Amino acid sequence: LPVLSAAAMSGSRAQTCTSRPADSAQIARAVPHAPAPATPTRWKTRSDVDIGAEDFIERSAFPAYTQRMMSAQTTDKAAEKADSRTTILRAAADRILHYGYNKTTMSEIAADCGMSAGNIYRFYPSKIDIAEAMTREYGANSHRLYEEIIRDSGRSPSRKLRDFFAMRLERTFRTFEKNPKLMELADIMARERPDYLAEERAQERILIEKILEEGCASGDFALPEGLTITADLVQCAMLKFRIPQLWTTEQLDALIPEMEGLLRLMLTGISARR
Repeated sequence: LPVLSAAAMSGSRAQTCTSRPADSAQIARAVPHAPAPATPTRWKTRSDVDIGAEDFIERSAFPAYTQRMMSAQTTDKAAEKADSRTTILRAAADRILHYGYNKTTMSEIAADCGMSAGNIYRFYPSKIDIAEAMTREYGANSHRLYEEIIRDSGRSPSRKLRDFFAMRLERTFRTFEKNPKLMELADIMARERPDYLAEERAQERILIEKILEEGCASGDFALPEGLTITADLVQCAMLKFRIPQLWTTEQLDALIPEMEGLLRLMLTGISARR
């Protein structure tokens, strides 16, 4: 589940997206629930700009989490453990989507899985670990859909950028519209697992960079800034359309033309002059 803190609705978040990122400690003091920018050092030096989002992910919590929580071994015991994790995730999702995160307990999830409360901790040390695994699964599915758009040779770079953000908007809007309890989960994840939110944004920025890079190679785009900075700016400009329910009560039929208008404005700014 793509997660953003409800605190993102404040003016502090808007300011963060349109100016140079502040020091992480300053942001934490000003907006306690807002995660720090994913890569604040990217704006400081040329070497930092060249690092790119891939290096941020490599240094993020993701490798450690994957090794600890999802390591796969070719043994029957490992396969059985993976099946148990899947069972737990499905049971947890059913309860959280119905009752909400705060009203769901580990003992209730365990009972739904037919296991003891103590046994469930062998697979997930805490309820927030289950929530993170749920959001990672959703994010991985979304990532695969976005990659299909990027690999489609029949779409121009401009079309890929439009389709990428259009799919993201509709997918997240429909998900939160159908499951309003996810708003609570999104806020908790942003506060308790900010590293995951930063990692997710970095992964998304990699996809945006791929589209921009393709446009530069084809002669369609002429970026006013470096590739990574431009991708960061595009991502910030489209923030409202990530989880729009955090920002507005507008419905999808009103959000789509607004998003397309903003995209046209950005594409005008980065298109090569012929």
